[in-house]
Amino acid sequence: MPNDGPIAWVARADLGKATARIIAEGLFANKTMLLSGPATNVLTLAQLAELCSSILERPLKLHVVSEDEYVTQHTDTAALPRGDPEFLRLWATTYVAMARGETGIVTPLLEELLGGPPRLMEVCLKDQVGGERNAIEQYAK
Repeated sequence: MPNDGPIAWVARADLGKATARIIAEGLFANKTMLLSGPATNVLTLAQLAELCSSILERPLKLHVVSEDEYVTQHTDTAALPRGDPEFLRLWATTYVAMARGETGIVTPLLEELLGGPPRLMEVCLKDQVGGERNAIEQYAK
């Protein structure tokens, strides 16, 4: 990836519950709303890699590369449209936004819609790998 920066991570299940409430109750009609994770979930990708390393008990490291190298590494004509260099250059703008802090914005709206705090990133990651010591064998094949 070309850059790193803070991201206000949120569990997909929490987004689903909040979105269901928005739809069911007809909230925020014709408005754009930001549903973000809590401040405790604001992590850079490097910090996320550290957290994953701790959970998996295995070293992981983030490797930041130039935009050109990112595009070269991910170009794959068999995986169109995502593997298209033009698409990849557009996608790389996400990392520019991350570096500027645009993905680390925290709002209270998700917690309000859920009626309580969103799930912590660490809990989500532990659930993702089953919290088991055999996670490496299960996922790192």
